[in-house]
Amino acid sequence: LNQLDVVRTWNRCRNTGNVDDRPRSGRPRATTECDDRYLRILALRNPENTAGMINNYFQTATGRRVCNETVYMIADCTPDVHGEAQL
Repeated sequence: LNQLDVVRTWNRCRNTGNVDDRPRSGRPRATTECDDRYLRILALRNPENTAGMINNYFQTATGRRVCNETVYMIADCTPDVHGEAQL
C-alpha cells in the first residue's frame, strides 16, 4: 500500500467527511439506467431477437439509436454467427 495514497485518502476524509472515489472524466454514457432496464426487459420478452432488432424497438420507442454492441452488453447476450447478438 502506497503511503501517499493513504495520506490522500485520510485528507479527503477530513475535508469532505467521506472517502468515496471522485467521478472521473470520460465518455458520457449513451443510455440511462432507465434505458438499460428497458433494453433488458425487451431482451427478456423477446429472447429470439438479435441486438439489432431490439435496437430497432428501442429506437421506435425512444427516438434514439444506440450501438448494437451497447445493446448486447446491456442485455447480456452473446454474438451469433453473423456478428449480430443473439439473445
